[in-house]
Amino acid sequence: MPARKRLLVWGAALALAASPLEAATWILPSSARAPGAGGAFYSTGLTVSNTGATEASFTLKFLGHDADGRGGPEKAFTLAAGRSVTYADVLGSVFGLSGTYGAVRISSDSAFLAVTSQTSTPAMGGGTFGQSVPAFAESDLVRAGESRTILAVREDASFRTNLVLANATDAALDVDASLVGEDGALLGTRRVPLPPAGMTQVSRVVRELGVAAAVAGARLVLSTPTPGGAFAAYAAVIDAATNDPRTLLPLPAASTAGAASDCGFVNASGAYTRASLHTVASVQSGTLLVDASRSGRRIPLKVWYPSDAPAGRLPVVVFSHGGGPNPNGHTSYAEWGTTFAATGYVSIHLAHDAGDLAAICAKYGIGAAECAGLSPLQVDRPLDASFVLARLAEIEAAFPELAGRLDPARVAVAGHSFGSYTVTSTAGAKVNLSATVPSARGLSFSDPRPRAFLALSPQGVGRFGWEADSWDPIARPYMSITGSCDSTTGEQAVGRLDPFRYTPAGDVYLAYVLGGYHETFGMNGLGSPDFLRPDLAPFIRMAGVAFLDAYLKGCPVATEWLRSSGLSAASGGRASLHWKLRDGENGAVPVQACSP
Repeated sequence: MPARKRLLVWGAALALAASPLEAATWILPSSARAPGAGGAFYSTGLTVSNTGATEASFTLKFLGHDADGRGGPEKAFTLAAGRSVTYADVLGSVFGLSGTYGAVRISSDSAFLAVTSQTSTPAMGGGTFGQSVPAFAESDLVRAGESRTILAVREDASFRTNLVLANATDAALDVDASLVGEDGALLGTRRVPLPPAGMTQVSRVVRELGVAAAVAGARLVLSTPTPGGAFAAYAAVIDAATNDPRTLLPLPAASTAGAASDCGFVNASGAYTRASLHTVASVQSGTLLVDASRSGRRIPLKVWYPSDAPAGRLPVVVFSHGGGPNPNGHTSYAEWGTTFAATGYVSIHLAHDAGDLAAICAKYGIGAAECAGLSPLQVDRPLDASFVLARLAEIEAAFPELAGRLDPARVAVAGHSFGSYTVTSTAGAKVNLSATVPSARGLSFSDPRPRAFLALSPQGVGRFGWEADSWDPIARPYMSITGSCDSTTGEQAVGRLDPFRYTPAGDVYLAYVLGGYHETFGMNGLGSPDFLRPDLAPFIRMAGVAFLDAYLKGCPVATEWLRSSGLSAASGGRASLHWKLRDGENGAVPVQACSP
């Protein structure tokens, strides 16, 4: 067994189904017959009790770990009414296994079964110690469209925390795990893939999420972006001196309360829409955020928010404006700010002012001739966005209207034109500031905090140093929105399809709008009136909001709509959605010449 899994944390299951008239299934997230740290040997005993008045049939199926569990061994049993049975060392006595661990699925034709397990190891000096975990019935699973929170996560010299995840479905799914500190700051995120009916243990989960410092009192926020996904989860805080585990159970996440009710719906014309919109208000500051590490760089911001949203934390969009340096850029793109706020988001718009190009070129060893063709914003933009993401607690503290409203575990980055460069670089794309200097190529400004990225009129190969492999590292949900007339100086409309073309398949989307100009997608009133195309704005907003609803709010109807012909139907063929998923794609884009 790998060293990082030398101490394994096992659980117990105890469940009574709600209805005695239906069959029931439970997931025991972990069981063991395997050695642990310090000479321990963990084994699981499973007890089944039939509390009903008739004989019950049930099946035990071992799902294993870190692999497809659908083909695991299973055994069928019957149990007389009122009787109980205990399978000591269940993996050895029932399945004939040793040196392994994993989840067990219990299926029965009776909901009158009660099932529990205890995993223990002999203790030095006699006796045993171990832990017990409550049942994970259907109602206890974390499902697409919701999240659960595990509190009191700790990682320091005295304690460590392990996270156990078990896929309750027969299809592969992803689990998104976010670690939030005591102060509300997002400390790290990770997407954990689970094979069909698969189980995994994330040992020392705090470290696996990229946090090196000591942590106490943190919380894990767990969800799945996979439509139809459902999984069981728990964590264990383990005493470093005794190896004694303490169970941490998932609770409904207060930060997402009300999120499901703030989803849209699909109307008869195929449009993704809402029955009503929130009232929008805004606050702003030009002096709140100052980055001392970059010579006191100021980052002005304006925040649009839904003033009538129910109590609780709201998902956040950090928006990056287009164009060059602009100390007032935070006040632009109000249409996008109000669109997001009206649909239940806090939209934080930041300004990117001029930077120190000479210092940047010196840092990366770029010569004067090549330096002259760069913009300092190619470095400063993603750093500005990350600075804002790290200061959400400060923003809350500065504006009473936002106190307790910003959810650091549900964040997206969006932007238009040069702002889409901010989006793509924070998503993890490889930035090339030089064609020849190795130290200035393949740079990463990836920020682990955002869950999703929305790029409006993004650049393609040849612009800002993007190359065909630049998008390879992107592994989180990414949507680009562009159109047949989205050309600017040095960038043809067809090139703006490159992000969709080259980003690896995953949760990758494109909304393509016939007749959409560059100014059309900014919706900020700038440019020739002929290019604004307000007739197309509803379809652009529709696509962007549905994408955020799917990946920040977990709205199943939004996810389904993104993978349908709904946008084409609603727009009368003027706009279409395309996608690249792990299990298939609709990637053929009807590229057309610009024709309003």
